[in-house]
Amino acid sequence: MKIILALTLAIGLLCSPVCAQAPGPDGLYFRMKMAFGTFSQDHWWFLKDGRYLNSVPSGGLDPAAFETTCQKIPTACGTYKVEGAAIQMTPRNGKPFTLRFRQIGDGNLELDGLFTKHVEKFGSNAKLDGHYSWSGGASGGGTAVSASRGYQFNPDGTFSTSSLAGVSAGKFGESSAGAGSGTYKLSGNILELTSGGKTTIHIAYPYSLGTEVRLNLDGEMYKKDR
Repeated sequence: MKIILALTLAIGLLCSPVCAQAPGPDGLYFRMKMAFGTFSQDHWWFLKDGRYLNSVPSGGLDPAAFETTCQKIPTACGTYKVEGAAIQMTPRNGKPFTLRFRQIGDGNLELDGLFTKHVEKFGSNAKLDGHYSWSGGASGGGTAVSASRGYQFNPDGTFSTSSLAGVSAGKFGESSAGAGSGTYKLSGNILELTSGGKTTIHIAYPYSLGTEVRLNLDGEMYKKDR
C-alpha cells in the first residue's frame, strides 16, 4: 500500500508541469481573415464557462450581452471545448465544426492557422484626444452603398460625432447625414457615450499598427486622422 502511494505521488510530481491543463481562451480576440479576395476582420469572444461568440457583442461584455447577441445571430454562438490541438465548436443553430487551435503566449492564439490576438484594454477612466474616422461601402446589382462616421474625442471627457450615408442606383442617389455630441466614459473595453440624456454602451479597444494606434469600435477599425 505504501509503495503504491509513493509511486502515485512520484508520478504526480513528474507529470505536474507536463500534464497540467493550460487555461482555455478567455476574452475577446481579433484576427484578419481572407474572404472573397480581401481581408476582413474576424472577432471571437470566449467565455470561461465554455461559450463562444464569433462576433462583437452588442451592449457590453457580460452574459446578458452575450445572450442578446446570440439570439440575433444563433449561428455565430454556442459552446466550445479544447481538445489538444483542436477546438470543437457546437453552434446553437447549425452543425458542429472543429478548428485547429494553439495558445502561443502573451494571451494570444493561433486559430485555424491564423494569428488571433487577445485584444488590449484601455486603463480605468481613460481619455482619448483626437478625431477618429471610418468609411465603408458595398456594391452589387447596379446599386452602391457607402457610409462614413467620425468621432472627435476630447481629454475633458466630451465628444462629437458625425455620419454620412449614401445609396446610388444608376443616375439616382440618396444621402443622409447625422451629428451629435455629449460625454464619454472609457474603461477596459467598454465605452459609454451619453448624448441627449441617453447612454449607449460600445465595445472598444486600441489596435497598434506599427507606430500608429487605431481605435476599434464595435468591430470597426477607426483611424486617427487628426
